[in-house]
Amino acid sequence: MIDSIIALKESVAIARFLSKIEVKESGCWEWTAALNGDGYAAVNDGGSMRGGHRFAYEYFNNAKIPAGLEIDHLCRNRRCVNPDHLKVVTRRENIIRSTLPDILRGINGSKTHCPHGHPYDLLNTYYNPKGSRVCRICIKEALIRSRKRKEGIRHV
Repeated sequence: MIDSIIALKESVAIARFLSKIEVKESGCWEWTAALNGDGYAAVNDGGSMRGGHRFAYEYFNNAKIPAGLEIDHLCRNRRCVNPDHLKVVTRRENIIRSTLPDILRGINGSKTHCPHGHPYDLLNTYYNPKGSRVCRICIKEALIRSRKRKEGIRHV
């Protein structure tokens, strides 16, 4: 009995979800309902709002999105919820594949050293939450300079 109620709720939720998409010539399933502040589909998933692309990926692939990963729109259309256009990637990969001009992606992605000449290697490279590479040596040097400035102010 409970299984049939759950199945019915799920079928109603999917029917409602599918009623809010418009299939485009490009193959995108464009969301026609509410969007969040960043222009992504906003779906009410049983009482809480979440990204429509995340909902579609998990439902149609019958798989949870692993912690620490995000969904990349291969079609570059934020309103698209077509699971065939969605791929689970790291934040770094999503940013690299983003709508940044190809020339900038190529230039920054091919850099092997930071602006101060330190290598971007496994031990010296930190990826900040936005996905940008940061030199660990430069971070440490900046912290030391900052502490010295603060100490100088305190002893005056």
